[in-house]
Amino acid sequence: MPAFSHYARVVVNPARGLEFIRVMQKVAEDSRRETGCLGFVLLKSAHETQTYCISSIWQSQMAWVAHTATEQFGDQEIFMNGTGILSVVYTEEYYV
Repeated sequence: MPAFSHYARVVVNPARGLEFIRVMQKVAEDSRRETGCLGFVLLKSAHETQTYCISSIWQSQMAWVAHTATEQFGDQEIFMNGTGILSVVYTEEYYV
């Protein structure tokens, strides 16, 4: 079964940057402990000060779907759907 990757390029509202980092650090820590999570990273752009990459790899799309039902994913979505994010682009891919 191919691994499933989820990637988000996020531009954060500068007024909520520290809150974003705090929320996402907890999301990353909790997600890494989930069954099926092969990796979860949060990276800050070297060139665009409010731009981040959220990247995760899962054993399967089913593991990703299970992740979307977790409390930490809900916390992330609350922040992402509020005034904390200026823009976001998602990419999903399968890897063997």
